[in-house]
Amino acid sequence: MLLCGGTLAVLVLGAAASTTPPWDYKPDHTSKCIQYDDESRWLTYALPSGTPPAGGWPIYLSLITDLFDGDNVQTCGEITPGSTRKNYTAFATPAESMATCQLSPSPLAFGITAEDEANANAAVAVAGVDDACDDAMAAQCTSSAKGGLFTCMHCAKEGPETKGTCSSMAGYQWCQKHSGGGNHPHPGEGGCMYDQEAGTMWDQRLKQYLVANGIAVFNLNPYEEDQWDNYASAWKSGKDRAFLPQFFKQVGSGAFGPIDVSKTVVRGWSGGAQMVSWMIQVMAEQPGVFPGVTMAAGVMLSGGSYACYNDPQDPQYPLQPVGSCQGCVEGGPGHCQGDPKCDSCNAAVKPYCGQCCPTNYTEAHFAATPSDYSKHPPIFLSQTSTVDNHADLCACKNYYETLQANNVKSEIVYVDSEDQNCFCIGTPNNTAAAGSPFSQHCDASWGSDCSTMGGPNCCITHTMGNANMLLPAVAFIQDAVGDTKGAQATRATI
Repeated sequence: MLLCGGTLAVLVLGAAASTTPPWDYKPDHTSKCIQYDDESRWLTYALPSGTPPAGGWPIYLSLITDLFDGDNVQTCGEITPGSTRKNYTAFATPAESMATCQLSPSPLAFGITAEDEANANAAVAVAGVDDACDDAMAAQCTSSAKGGLFTCMHCAKEGPETKGTCSSMAGYQWCQKHSGGGNHPHPGEGGCMYDQEAGTMWDQRLKQYLVANGIAVFNLNPYEEDQWDNYASAWKSGKDRAFLPQFFKQVGSGAFGPIDVSKTVVRGWSGGAQMVSWMIQVMAEQPGVFPGVTMAAGVMLSGGSYACYNDPQDPQYPLQPVGSCQGCVEGGPGHCQGDPKCDSCNAAVKPYCGQCCPTNYTEAHFAATPSDYSKHPPIFLSQTSTVDNHADLCACKNYYETLQANNVKSEIVYVDSEDQNCFCIGTPNNTAAAGSPFSQHCDASWGSDCSTMGGPNCCITHTMGNANMLLPAVAFIQDAVGDTKGAQATRATI
């Protein structure tokens, strides 16, 4: 059940409750440029509303791959406003995160339900009601409409809707008509960008769910675009080794609000997933390196062990392959598809080293001391099922199967082959994607012009979020931080 107007819907299962946020829910949040020594990075975080648990809020730390701009105003470290590949903010609604794609969103994007639509249609029959709304919108929102649908809808909600002159649906209909129905790109931008075509709207939706269900969400930038020190030599000489311990110490001290770092969930996508693995390795080898932190769980999307992709011939990061990747084919393309050497899925074919994730291997510590797998954090994983031309297609699978073989709690969710073409916007007949504000655009033309790095209307086969994983991930995270009843209630909605 979804409620409009920013109200959170609550599903009650016995004594347990699970909150379903409306699609236009935007948590209160803060952007800070945090600095330790000479290293600065944007942190954007949101705390749940209400009274925190005795120990503080559990924390979901998202290790960002493509940088967020923070508040889009000031320079922070290496990042100047507008310099990143992201064209939306850390807590943009799912629809707002897709704005530059210029796809017309459904009313659900603004928290408008089917009941609201029915009421609006009935109101049209009442003499004067529609005219009054038109007059109010024209007087207050004509200028805003020039900025596109989202700018217009913000005006409608702040003005005529709040004053009762317009229903939410009537405001939406006026904005559809007078803003051209779509979304105007930001200056110098236009069309979907990489993250949007990789499923960012589902990543934004996940963050809505977590904050609404009592979990603080922190988004932390790397020191450079797509750069985490996620292997031994990089960790030794890089910036994360000094930065992260100080960051966790500050989080644990309450500098960003009441946070329980003993209930930390760390999420990473692509190279960020490998950083989750590296942090597990570091914490196993150096207990206490991150003060007070216990990794309650990890979330790994389209990536696996930090030991993936070790290639002695890599011009930037020459590393020796480990485990089953030993004997791999050195060199090879940076992005790969259609060649059996593009992944490690077929044991009879030696893959390219730069496309290989080892089987029966997660981290060096656990390979050397398998009995310690009893201490390995639970891991949730998700990846495409038939092709991933930006990763080993079996990156998540290999990691997951190793955890399963060693009795570590873990769960993996794949993007089904029938959903792969439209997973980033939602496939209309996929019940998990119900409510998507853009699934109506999944038609014969969608995905017809998609290269390795994307196209005008397509989904890149390197998922950072998808409908199938959304609620399973929420429930897994709730379980990991001790909200067992909440997890049960969430699973009841799947």
